[in-house]
Amino acid sequence: MSKLQSILVTISLAGLFLFVIIGYLKSRNLKSFLVGLSVLFFVFLFLNRYFHFPRWVEFRDSYEVGLVILLYLCMLLGMVAQYFYYQISDKTKKVRFKFYPFLKPLLASPIVFMPLLATLQMAKLEIGLSTPAGVIVFFLAFQNGFFWKTFFDHQEEKSDKKGLF
Repeated sequence: MSKLQSILVTISLAGLFLFVIIGYLKSRNLKSFLVGLSVLFFVFLFLNRYFHFPRWVEFRDSYEVGLVILLYLCMLLGMVAQYFYYQISDKTKKVRFKFYPFLKPLLASPIVFMPLLATLQMAKLEIGLSTPAGVIVFFLAFQNGFFWKTFFDHQEEKSDKKGLF
């Protein structure tokens, strides 16, 4: 796991921790609070054991860091666009901004971004704005962000059919 990946996962875990605390403050349900903390703890142990998280390695150069950050921002922009797209397209409701549904995809963003980044690194593609293929990669990052919920809903539907949950 690279330094940037560790930072993104750390931010997501901190956000989930914040959600657990806010949930406890709203409900005062100690059992769900302890379950939430336990799940976060075991996720951290899993990441530490199998991915050596947090691992703070250095990037080869600042150009690579800039491109990865730009790809991540394109993906986040896709998530924001998806939120507003579905808010606007639902004609039965008045358009209202809700903070938690807006924040939800941002917490899932490392799960969406890591496979894209790993695929690009394995393919050894030249990422940048100077080539058509490089520009397509940024559109792909936006698309991954836009369709994040579709992917998770599809996975949930598959697990329901198999009886896993």
